[in-house]
Amino acid sequence: MHAVCQSPGDQPEAGRPALGNAAPVVTVERVGRPRRVTGKRAIAVAWAPGLTLADLPGRLVEACPPLAERVLDAAGGLASGLAFNLNGRDFVRDPATALHPGDRLLLLSADPGG
Repeated sequence: MHAVCQSPGDQPEAGRPALGNAAPVVTVERVGRPRRVTGKRAIAVAWAPGLTLADLPGRLVEACPPLAERVLDAAGGLASGLAFNLNGRDFVRDPATALHPGDRLLLLSADPGG
């Protein structure tokens, strides 16, 4: 059974706010272990000025608490064995990486076979 998670990413076009909702978002698509926990393809995280990669693991867990044991390390950062790909171009792990409205990140296992 999959966990129930709250996310604007459940909209037909994840990452795009519903009509009349101008709140910018960053969309995190999940594959592998993180996706198997929820069965959902994406979670949209509300964007705010100053949002960085360091904020994302905690924001994902706020939207979907069952991800905590899969996504967070003991210090609250991204668990080892996971990686983010930013906008289909670059793999990023630097916590200071700035995120922008409309960014799409892919959260995937960095381990072979993951």
